Amino acid sequence: MLESLLAALFSSGQYMPHGYCFQWDENLVRLHVISDAAIGIAYFSIPFMLLYLTIKRNDLPFKGIFLLFSLVIISCGASHLLSILTLYEPYYWIEGIVKVITAIISVIMAILLVFLIPKALSLPSPQQLREYNSTLESVVAERTEALRSSEERFELAMQGASDGLWDWNIQDNTMYYSPRWKSMLGYQQDELSDEIMDWRQFIHPDDMADFTKRIDDYLNKQTPTYESLYQMKHKHGHYIWILSRGVAVWNNEGKPIRFVGTHMDMTGQKQVETELRTAKDIAEKAKVQAEVANQAKSTFLANMSHELRTPLNGILGYAQILQRDHSLNAKQAEGINVIQRSGDYLLTLINDILDLAKIEAGKIELYPTDFDLTYFIQNLNEVFMMRAKQKGIAFNYEQLSHLPAGIHADEKRLRQVLMNLIGNAIKFTDQGGVTFTSTYKNNQLQFQIVDTGIGIEQYRLDEIFKPFEQAGDINQKAEGTGLGLTITRNLTEMLQGELRVTSTPNQGSIFTITIPVQETTVAVMKAKTPVVVKGYQHTKNISKPFSILIVDDKPENISVLQNLLEPLQFTVVAANNGQAAWEAMEKQAFDLLITDLVMPVMDGFELARRIRKHPEWNQVPIIAASASVFDYQQSESLEAGCNTFLPKPIHLEELLQAIHDYLPLEWVCEQEDTRSQLDEPIQPIDDALSHTEAQIELRTEYASKLFELGMMGDIGELNQYLDGLHSEGELATPLFKQLKDLTAQFDSDEICEIVKPYMAVS
Repeated sequence: MLESLLAALFSSGQYMPHGYCFQWDENLVRLHVISDAAIGIAYFSIPFMLLYLTIKRNDLPFKGIFLLFSLVIISCGASHLLSILTLYEPYYWIEGIVKVITAIISVIMAILLVFLIPKALSLPSPQQLREYNSTLESVVAERTEALRSSEERFELAMQGASDGLWDWNIQDNTMYYSPRWKSMLGYQQDELSDEIMDWRQFIHPDDMADFTKRIDDYLNKQTPTYESLYQMKHKHGHYIWILSRGVAVWNNEGKPIRFVGTHMDMTGQKQVETELRTAKDIAEKAKVQAEVANQAKSTFLANMSHELRTPLNGILGYAQILQRDHSLNAKQAEGINVIQRSGDYLLTLINDILDLAKIEAGKIELYPTDFDLTYFIQNLNEVFMMRAKQKGIAFNYEQLSHLPAGIHADEKRLRQVLMNLIGNAIKFTDQGGVTFTSTYKNNQLQFQIVDTGIGIEQYRLDEIFKPFEQAGDINQKAEGTGLGLTITRNLTEMLQGELRVTSTPNQGSIFTITIPVQETTVAVMKAKTPVVVKGYQHTKNISKPFSILIVDDKPENISVLQNLLEPLQFTVVAANNGQAAWEAMEKQAFDLLITDLVMPVMDGFELARRIRKHPEWNQVPIIAASASVFDYQQSESLEAGCNTFLPKPIHLEELLQAIHDYLPLEWVCEQEDTRSQLDEPIQPIDDALSHTEAQIELRTEYASKLFELGMMGDIGELNQYLDGLHSEGELATPLFKQLKDLTAQFDSDEICEIVKPYMAVS
């Protein structure tokens, strides 16, 4: 049955030849035509109404399903119109295609409805909407009450914070000022009206432009926040500082409709800021004045040092030249020695002044070296053992742990610190004694000086490290300047160490110093052999003499160097400035340059820089010799290209050592007429005198004092002490001459070696 039905439906044999079979009853055909036409017209009108609805109601849900439904309606209307057309014409393919399109759209819409119907069912019903609306009204009422309460709390908070409140309704241009806002300006509540002009008329004229700009920028959304600090006129005529902050409310179109903010009185804070600014300006001016004064002092010291060293270079230079002249009689030689000693003493004074300036400016520099720690401590003990014995007190040294043989540190500064501390301990101890101990652990070297002296009051332990502060009675205070412990603590800090002190009055004090050190291979202490250089021999067996160019604008300085170097068989050429030296180098080649730094036309710095850039001369050694001895000038000369720096007055020993370092030569000495590589400093003393011949009686206390001065490197004091001993007959002439010659060469180490045998206690 089913198969025959399907066959009848889809078999073409049952089709009518044209149109549907209405038995060609005219009334029946007319009925179908009118019905299909009415349905088609209705179907075509429905999509237009749906389209109008979706355009007017953009918020309608499921707009897509409306569009699909419109397409189905249109295709259905088209089908009905084609049904009329096929009564007259055989447009069956067109009718079939339209039905296929209708079927496809209908199927798609049916599928979408499967997913959309659950969503449509989830939409609230009218009853639910009424319930939701009622709930919303309750929430609005609660929040309105909460807002009112919040406004009350805000008003109370504003009163407690002493801040004023302002509220600008921009739409009707009205203002509200809180009572606190008005009282800040000294007004009562009813003395000011709530008009916008009342606010602006109080603004200080100098602040009006900035005040207006900040408000306009914020309301135009050019700045994210509003904050302004300005002055407002008080009722009594003066101005107060106000910090204003606010926020605006904008409508849907982005226009501000309300502007609310606070006022905070900043007058007190501004007064404090003004006072602080004034104090800072005063301090800054004082700092600038102090820096100007320090700069002026540094400039004065530099100029003074330079001006003193320049003539002193000639004095000491010719003294050294004449000391090498064996044709002088004894009286003449002694006169030259007096000139040498006096010049050395003056040089010592100049150096002391510069050192003092460096201490005040905090510019003392450290020069760490490797040295023998055992020998270092032994020398300290020998000095202070004799001093303690002379005073009638005990001096003991105790090594409490293993000590490294050699360390890397600034020997001079460490000696200065320990000699100051031990010297003070002996100075302020009249009974009992002083104990000096040393320990070493974890690269930390610790020294402790314990005395049984007068002690120090607890409240004065910090004061003793201040400049010009001294402990002890008036007689003991008169023995020093009061700078020793100040310098000692500063030097200890520079050594990255720590200085501590504990003391009990009338029982004694304990000073403890701890410094970090590096353990090194012990430095070998070599005995020095006095020699006098009379010439040189080229190590490359070249007979041509070395040529040296001297550059200095002072004729006396050139003369000194010429008279020192020409007797040693050097070829010496002079130039009075850097430009002249450059022209001289273009004419002939030089093996070495000795140049001053401060000169007219072209200075030594520029000369060195140009030479280092020249392809043929850039390897020529350059020795800077200048009376400008500040550290930055020495560093600048090395940066410019100089190989080394020699301070004026020039000492022959240092000059020859520098020449030996940069030229391939060996010195020929008078003493043995053999060549000597100047491994040890040259000492121009009478070669007929030897240590054996100098072994004459010298009292122990004098030897101890000489040893102490030698260890301190105080050449000026050594010269004075030697002169006093010789004039009093306490020092024989041969030994006196030998020691004086050594002071002339600044060889304090050799002086210590010579006087040490006389320090043995008999």
